[in-house]
Amino acid sequence: MHLPAGLLILIGYLLLVATGNLFELIHGVYTSSSSEIIPSLFGIVLYAIPAYGLYRQQKWAWISEIIISSIAVLLGLFTLLCVNPLLGILTLVTHSLIITYLMKKSSKALYLKPKEQA
Repeated sequence: MHLPAGLLILIGYLLLVATGNLFELIHGVYTSSSSEIIPSLFGIVLYAIPAYGLYRQQKWAWISEIIISSIAVLLGLFTLLCVNPLLGILTLVTHSLIITYLMKKSSKALYLKPKEQA
């Protein structure tokens, strides 16, 4: 299985964010902070499962990552306008780049290829 460098970078980014959420989960368990545990569990699932699916070239992972990133763009816009402009810009740029990469013709070819018939 040969994956393009851009896809490996994307998978690495998703795993890095999932790892950060894992550390936050450990910290939440250590400090008995339930306000950290649930969001970090959600973050681990939201980033690690699509990363695994993208690595395995699964169509569901491609679709789910586009949906997740689209929601993140909307949240980034809200964050930009209402909460923290720097964090909002970072979220907008990062997830817009993810969507742009996944919508490229070469990326679509990896995930939307017809199933081989036996």
